[in-house]
Amino acid sequence: MRGGGETLNTSFSFGYDKNLDNLITSSYDRFTAKNNTQLNPVKNLTIDLGLTYTESHNKQSYIPMGYNMMVRNYPYLRLADEKGNPLEVDAIALNPIFRDTVAGGRLLNWDYYPLNELGQTHQNTSVRETFANVSLNYQLLPSLKLSMLYSYLRAYQPTESWRGIGSVQQREWLNYHTAWNGEGVTFHYPVGDYLNKLHRTNKSQQGRIQMNWNREWKGKHRLDAIAGAEFRMVSSDMISSVFYGYDPDYLTFQSVEYGKRVPYLNGIAGSTALIDASQIEAYENRYVSYFSNAAYAYKDRYTLSASVRKDASNIFGVKSNDKGQPFWSLGASWLLSAEQFLKNKTIDLLKLRATYGYNGNVNNSVAAYPIIYLSTSPHYMTGQSYASIQSPPNPKLRWERVGMWNFGLDFSMLRSRLSGAIEYYIKRPKDLIAAGEVDPTTGFASLTINSGNLDGRGVDFMLNSTNIKKQQFSWMTNLVFSYNRTKVTRSYISNNVARNYIAGIGASLATPIEGMDLYSLLTFPWAGLDPATGAPQGIVKGEVSKDYAAIVYDSKIEDVDNHGSRVPLYFGSFRNTFNLKDFELSFNIGYQLGHKFIRKSFDNQSFIDQGIGHADYALRWQNPGDELRTDVPAFNYPNALYSSDFYRASSALVSSASQIKWKDIQLSWQLPMMAKLPVKNARLYAYVQNICTLWRANKWGVDPDFGTNIPLPRTYSLGFNCSF
Repeated sequence: MRGGGETLNTSFSFGYDKNLDNLITSSYDRFTAKNNTQLNPVKNLTIDLGLTYTESHNKQSYIPMGYNMMVRNYPYLRLADEKGNPLEVDAIALNPIFRDTVAGGRLLNWDYYPLNELGQTHQNTSVRETFANVSLNYQLLPSLKLSMLYSYLRAYQPTESWRGIGSVQQREWLNYHTAWNGEGVTFHYPVGDYLNKLHRTNKSQQGRIQMNWNREWKGKHRLDAIAGAEFRMVSSDMISSVFYGYDPDYLTFQSVEYGKRVPYLNGIAGSTALIDASQIEAYENRYVSYFSNAAYAYKDRYTLSASVRKDASNIFGVKSNDKGQPFWSLGASWLLSAEQFLKNKTIDLLKLRATYGYNGNVNNSVAAYPIIYLSTSPHYMTGQSYASIQSPPNPKLRWERVGMWNFGLDFSMLRSRLSGAIEYYIKRPKDLIAAGEVDPTTGFASLTINSGNLDGRGVDFMLNSTNIKKQQFSWMTNLVFSYNRTKVTRSYISNNVARNYIAGIGASLATPIEGMDLYSLLTFPWAGLDPATGAPQGIVKGEVSKDYAAIVYDSKIEDVDNHGSRVPLYFGSFRNTFNLKDFELSFNIGYQLGHKFIRKSFDNQSFIDQGIGHADYALRWQNPGDELRTDVPAFNYPNALYSSDFYRASSALVSSASQIKWKDIQLSWQLPMMAKLPVKNARLYAYVQNICTLWRANKWGVDPDFGTNIPLPRTYSLGFNCSF
């Protein structure tokens, strides 16, 4: 809704959306109210006021639920019988006979009926966010304008996490913290529900003052320049309280002897401490920047530009001079299509451009100062309050600086029937802030520090074409192609232990090792299966070996296989749009090429310990000669120590991750019959997302984008939108 005149105009908008997930325990809804007001109280002065309020509610099961998400699970697991009655599922990581007989059957029952427990846990998160902003623009002179901006955001986020006594997870927790003897059973956590109430408040403020200079003279010269300063402050505080023995009907709870050392499952699994999980935390980060930018153009053909800024933050270097870092850039462009020698009816636009400069990156998770964690409960041995160092001081922490060359060509021809751009860039980050292994005698195995220098190179290409353009029909195509590869040119960390850089299935671990891709896929070399036993074989000191401990723990970087990048080197999309009268049909095909992934297979250890199976079990080695047709090891009980650790990170499981997907299709209808009503741009649309995979390089039918997770389902949407 809009209204007003030249001196005052305002608009209001409201929105509400509700989303239901594929589980009945999940839902999300959001309400948004927004107001924008513009004032022109005096000549040359414009004031813009904005206020937005958003409230959302996200409801999930506190214990993750979903297809293939239980511990002992398989695709054909039945949750109900033929009549719809809930069935018990053996999803507890303890032997059923042990569960039935431990403590003489006096513990809480371990029975798990998933359908009966859908409403026995929840994690409800609400967000109440208020965003206010004000901007002022005053034209001081015909060529000089003053701009001021201030914005404030406050978000209050309460979260309630609850496990009822009706959930097997809560009963299992209580059973594990129980002791018993011939006289009775002692529950060290009170029998009842578990409740965690968390309150978090996030605040941010941002202000900017800027002078704009725009002047043109003699019809040939134009100068555009800005200068100003800005600040930003981000803060957060959180407090959480945990209650045991909670009764939701009477809002009561019971006390716990926090800090006390108690037997774990009556000492069968050792001992543990009763920990108070209540927390209090707060932080504040501040940033200040000073900036200026100028561009000079001659005849609107030749342009030179320059910018300089200084950014400072309270999280870098202890010394004041180290908190800030200057950054700059230079650029030039040439509008070739404005030259007489290129003026023709074919070329509409042809522009060359180039820039070079430095900017900076910040990582809010690290600081130059030591960060100390104060425990909210006494130490289980001393009974005293204590603190521990979460991260040590790093007075040498520096800004991550990124030097970048960029060369581009923009073009348009045939009356814009064909247009696009091509860019080539060289990106060289220095003092990369990333996690790295450090000398363990420091008391830390890894820290987030300045860990190396990189060299990234890439090409971006975009092409738009209008293939057919008639009065009532048109066909347009958009092609996007990108290439990007980032190599490590220098590493500040001398650590060549291979296991520190070998990531699990679906994980993405940085490999700051000179000469490698920043995200390389490293695996243990594979030497096939033992012809006699079907056991997996690796390489130790150049020889075929089954010394799995030596393979996993003693291998160096030079001993493992490097399969190249884990992230796509080539990626892009191909979209086509068809318009016929009031109808529009579009579809998008996306592709990712040139990278590798490691897939999941049958894991001997996981099958024995947790009952987790895999279809590759049918392909396992069973008889001599099978090693010629399969790389799946024989099933062994007991499992050979570290053999599964080796196999799941071996080259036998590496495949190409290249694939082409049909991303989406959309059909919309602009409703002409509603033109007489007080509505504008009325449109009815249907949308389908995640349609299918058109081609995949690996033969296993695995989607590399999701690792061990279930791929996103195909989704369908119907909608109507309009403006009043």
